[in-house]
Amino acid sequence: MEEIHKIKSLNDYLDTYQNTSLGNDFTYDYFTKLTDQFPYLKAHRDFIEFNKLGFGERAFHSMWKMLLDHLLNQFAKPQILEIGVYKGQIISLWALIAKERNAVIEITAITPLEGNYKPKNRIITSILSKISKKFRSNLDSGNFYEKGDYLSTIKSVFEKFDLDIETIRFIKGYSSDTNILEQVENKKFHAIYVDGDHTFEGVTKDIIHFSRLIHKDGLLIMDDSACNIPSTKFWKGHQSVSDACEIIENLGFENILNVGHNRMFRKL
Repeated sequence: MEEIHKIKSLNDYLDTYQNTSLGNDFTYDYFTKLTDQFPYLKAHRDFIEFNKLGFGERAFHSMWKMLLDHLLNQFAKPQILEIGVYKGQIISLWALIAKERNAVIEITAITPLEGNYKPKNRIITSILSKISKKFRSNLDSGNFYEKGDYLSTIKSVFEKFDLDIETIRFIKGYSSDTNILEQVENKKFHAIYVDGDHTFEGVTKDIIHFSRLIHKDGLLIMDDSACNIPSTKFWKGHQSVSDACEIIENLGFENILNVGHNRMFRKL
C-alpha cells in the first residue's frame, strides 16, 4: 500500500478540494481510509473506540496528521490549542503524531476536567426542560457528559501510548470564564480546535474570543459544525454549532476544507 504522505500534503489536497456534496463525501471517505494506512493512527483510534474515550470520526485522525505535518513543515514548534478536551483523544493524538515525527508541538488544553451531567430522573429532566432555557439549549446541543475522574482517564491514554502528559499545558476551567481568557490573551496559536460548549451562545463566544489569537495563515477547526454544508455520507454535528460558525468568515477567515463534521478555516 502506498504511503499516504507521499500522495498528498494539505496544500496538495486543497488544490483539488471542492465544497460540494460530492467533494465533501469523497473527502470523508478519503480521510477515513487514510487513517488505517498509518498503524499508529489506527491503533490510537481503535483504542479510543474500544474504550469509549471519545467521539468524532476515524477520518479525523488522518486529517490531524495532515494538518500537523503542514504546521511542522513551516514552524519549529507549532503552538496549538484545544478547547474542550473531554477524555483526551485529540491532545493525545497530537502528542502521538509529534512523537512519531520526533518533533515538538506546544499543546495547550482548556477543559474543566469534569462532566456536565444530566439528571437521571426523567421527571426532573422534563421539568428542567420546561423551565430552563439553558437546560434546553444544553440538551439540544449534546452538552451533557457523565461524571468521572477525567484527568486520570487522560493520563491513562497518554501512558498507553508512552506519551509525556507533563508536556501539556492544562488550563482548568471553562473557556468563557474571565480568568481562563486572561491566561491566554497574550498568546498566539498556529491552530485552535473548538470542541467545548456546544450551545449557540457558547460557540459564538469561543469563536469571537479565540479567533483573534490565531496567527495569520493559522487554522481554526470547528467540531460538530457541518449542518449547513452539502453532504450525504456523515453525521453533520449540531445545528447550534453550525449556525454559530456562520460568523467566522466575517472575522477574516476562509473555509478551506471540511472533513466530516469538522470544518477548517484559514485566517487571512
